[in-house]
Amino acid sequence: MVAISSFFGADNALLRLQSSERNINRSLERLSSGERILEAADDRLDLQIANNLRSEIRSYSVLKRDHFDSMNFIQVADGHLEEMSNVLTRITELATEAASGTTGPDNSNAKLALDAEFQSLLEDIDQINDEVRFSNVTVFGSAGTTMRVNLTIDAADPTETLIVTTSTISTTALGLAMGDLTTELTAGNALTAAKAAIEQVNRQRGRLGAMAVRINENMDFIDERIINMQDQESLIRDTDIAEETVALTKFQILNQSNVSVMAQANLNVNQVLSLLG
Repeated sequence: MVAISSFFGADNALLRLQSSERNINRSLERLSSGERILEAADDRLDLQIANNLRSEIRSYSVLKRDHFDSMNFIQVADGHLEEMSNVLTRITELATEAASGTTGPDNSNAKLALDAEFQSLLEDIDQINDEVRFSNVTVFGSAGTTMRVNLTIDAADPTETLIVTTSTISTTALGLAMGDLTTELTAGNALTAAKAAIEQVNRQRGRLGAMAVRINENMDFIDERIINMQDQESLIRDTDIAEETVALTKFQILNQSNVSVMAQANLNVNQVLSLLG
């Protein structure tokens, strides 16, 4: 029986055609963007997990940049401590020579010449101490500098914090401020102070070196953590190209079928109308 009031073939075909077109557009969006989850409606739970992972990845990336800054600070400090060691080594040479009787009596021209270079080197020491800066922060100064390095994104956990410190390396702190090489006695005192100063600088370099090793090790951990979280996010968020290509092909076939069904449904309507002609 042909009943016009209950003839829904064209309507059903139209609904299925619209559905297949939406699925085709969704597959094309996923393939072009590379992401399986484009909006919350796609997968609300996985979208939340993926967004949390992305937030942690960005936090760890910032933490990694902080580590780079702290390493740069340590490298600046260590480089100038190396320069300081060279200055102090030269001072020990001058003091050793001045303390020897081969340079003549006290206040001889030879000792005065050695003292002139000695005093110039003391000025170099204070200049290094006072003027070396990193990001507008004096590296050594009158009391040294303290830099706090968070080892994890949980900045509230004090057990996951590394304190990078430097100490003042002024001539006063090194015990050289009032020294001179004009006599054998004062030259001997300067020699003793210079050797102690070298040990003091070496200890500071050793401390900075240990901190650098710890920071580098933690940077390796951060890199591994970021890679793992990126892999997890990719598994959740990214499109399976092969699977989505199969789905696209399926929806394209359905779309073509629905177009044919629509045409057939319209043909049936025309046949019904021909009965009324």
